[in-house]
Amino acid sequence: LHVKMETQVGVIYFEDGNIVHSEVDDLKGEEAFYTILSWEGGSFSIEKGVKASEETIRAGWQTLLLEALKRADESRSSQFKEFEIETEKKQLRMAKILSDFIEGKGIILAALLDKESFPLASIVAEQHRDEYQIKDITPTISKFHNQLKELAENLKMLETVSVTIEFKRGILHLNFINE
Repeated sequence: LHVKMETQVGVIYFEDGNIVHSEVDDLKGEEAFYTILSWEGGSFSIEKGVKASEETIRAGWQTLLLEALKRADESRSSQFKEFEIETEKKQLRMAKILSDFIEGKGIILAALLDKESFPLASIVAEQHRDEYQIKDITPTISKFHNQLKELAENLKMLETVSVTIEFKRGILHLNFINE
C-alpha cells in the first residue's frame, strides 16, 4: 500500500493479512506506520504481489491501529493545550491593554467583543468591581450591539467598530472585532 501526503510517500507491506513492514522517509517499522497513519489526508495506491525486503513489524494489525488511535488522541490533546496556552496569553495581553486604557480616564468598563457580542477581554475599573460583573452585563451589551448593527445598516455605515458612551457616573467603551 503506497500512501502519498503532499511530498511524502509511505509504504505499508502486508503478508497474509498482517502488516509486516512499513517505511517513510528514514523511518522503518512501527514508527513509520504510525507516522503514515497520523497524516490527515493524502492518496493511496495498491501494488499487489510486492514482498517486503524485511519484516520489521510483528504486532497484530489491531494492536497497531489501537496504538495509532492512542497517539492521535495524545497529539490532539497536546495541540489543544498549546491552543489554550496561546489563547490565555492573548487574553492577558488584551486585559493589560484594556487596563492601561481605563486607568485614570473615568472609564468604568472597557470590553473587546467578537461579532456576536461575546467578550474576548474586559475590565471593570477597580472601584466598580463589586458593582459590575461582565457576565451580568453581557446580555445587555449584546442587545445594545444588535441595536448598533441595525443602526449601522439603516445609515449604510457597514458595521460598528467601537462605541464610547459618557454617563454621569463614568464612561463605557466597547470595541467590536468583526472578523
